[in-house]
Formats: sequence, C-alpha cells, structure tokens
Amino acid sequence: MAGMLSQTKSDTYNLLQKYFPERAIPGIMGNIDVETGGSFNYQQKQTGGPGYGLFQFDFQKPYYFSWLKKEGLADSAENQIRFVSENISGNWKTAPMNIDSTDRAFLQDAFKYGTDEDIAETFMSEYENPQYPHTERRIKSAEKYRGMLTPSKL
Repeated sequence: MAGMLSQTKSDTYNLLQKYFPERAIPGIMGNIDVETGGSFNYQQKQTGGPGYGLFQFDFQKPYYFSWLKKEGLADSAENQIRFVSENISGNWKTAPMNIDSTDRAFLQDAFKYGTDEDIAETFMSEYENPQYPHTERRIKSAEKYRGMLTPSKL
C-alpha cells in the first residue's frame, strides 16, 4: 500500500480487501472517513445521535447486532465490514436484508464500473443514506485514498 496511512486506516483497508472489489475501496474508505470523523474506529459513536461504528449504523444497528448474535460473533471492524458486504452482495447466511434489490444492483454496478466519485456517491445514497450527506467531503476523501492506495486490480 502506498501513501502513509495510520495503523487503523491500514487495518481497515486490509479488511475491505477481503470483502470488496479493489476498485470500490477508495469510495468506501471515503465514506468511512466521513462517517467516523476520520477516526476509522469501529466503536465510533455518533455525537448526539444513534449512529455506531465504521458505517455509523443507525436504522441498521438492530439488524447488525441480531446478525452478530445469530452468527455467534463479536462486534469488530471486520464483522461490520463483512455485514455490509454480505448485505450488498446478497451472499449472507443469516444477515437480514436491510437494503432492497434495486439498491443492491446500483451498488454492485458502481463497484464494477463506477469512478471513485460514482462509488462514493452511490455508497452514500444507496447504503449509508445519511441525514447530512456531506457529498463533496466523501468524494474528496475517496480521491485522497485513491492517491494513497496501490490497488492490484484496477
């Protein structure tokens, strides 16, 4: 990996590589950056709100914790990433579907064909669905991570 990433960001990048296409990672990292205020802390709590984790699960939080219980797993950065991946791919064993098939298709197409900007925006709108989008911050962050990462399969 090129660039200088903190250990937490580097760990997040490595986990994302296990569950997402390489070309999607900068856009997802840009979203995590905004959602966690740059901490990349999987236990990040939203100031003044219910959001939690790398993706600031809000309405998804009950689904996530139910899935952890069914799978016998502990909360972790990897399990948050895996939960999101399984919901987007539709390849889950026990994760509840918390996005619909149209959203899933938009995300999968963006991951295959989109630019960093497309991926950051699509992930934001179709998965995160934030109250305050901060779209430009997400795009700028995705572009920053594209410049820092040396993907093997772009």
